[in-house]
Amino acid sequence: MEEDFIFTHGRQTTSVTTPPAHPHCMCTVSYEEIAQSEESANELQMYRNPQDLNDPSALAADTYSDDFGWMNTYRDEDGNFDLQSALDDYRRFLQNVPKKCRISLESSMDSVAYKIAPQLSVPMGYSPSTDCIRYNPKHPRFYTYNSTALFTHELAHRIDNTYVEAYKNKAFTRAIENSREILEQNIEKYQDFCCKNFNNGFLSDILSAICEDDYVFPANHSKAYWQKKHTKEAEIFANLFSLETFRDVDSLQLLKNDFTELFEAYNDLEYLI
Repeated sequence: MEEDFIFTHGRQTTSVTTPPAHPHCMCTVSYEEIAQSEESANELQMYRNPQDLNDPSALAADTYSDDFGWMNTYRDEDGNFDLQSALDDYRRFLQNVPKKCRISLESSMDSVAYKIAPQLSVPMGYSPSTDCIRYNPKHPRFYTYNSTALFTHELAHRIDNTYVEAYKNKAFTRAIENSREILEQNIEKYQDFCCKNFNNGFLSDILSAICEDDYVFPANHSKAYWQKKHTKEAEIFANLFSLETFRDVDSLQLLKNDFTELFEAYNDLEYLI
């Protein structure tokens, strides 16, 4: 179930996690239960508790470069955004992320719709009502973003909306509320950490949510946004999932050590995926 299917169409070789691979594809997947080895079970957990590893740096992703996937590289000859090229590169990016993240993200990216939305006030966003990722290439900051970060974050929202529904989990909501006191005890430490370790702003946005924008972080949303119902749970889940996908060891370690309740509540949520 977790192995890729490889197929060739013309000159292009592609891999998918499950069929169909193309229109009128007649392949199917059948279920066969196989006893899970202890080693395999440990592999599924290794990205859940980075502190338990003998060498936490083993989490670091070193198979793609920092200049990979920038939106500006996907302009076609007419200057338009080439969505398919960006998605093809994103699929390659996913081959280097933790397996459990890859499986969830591949499934979502193959199921969700993509639609240009010229009036969208942000570069990209997931719409639960239409199960669609909307994007606005005319947004003034659209081409300044990294596609791997945008796709990961918005697909994480779909994973949450479809499978997890983090806002319904009382332990997760309570952990977010209890995290504010921890944050305020050493606010300068966390602001400084986020400035020095921006890494797509995932952790920064989590801390902004916890304090409801009462303190300044490099990546944030407004207080009015954070006060909308269920918004904090949704954004914090998407950012935590993104941190794990990008193997951001330092940020995950900080959350595990300082915001233990939130870190553990997130781990419990992931079992629902």
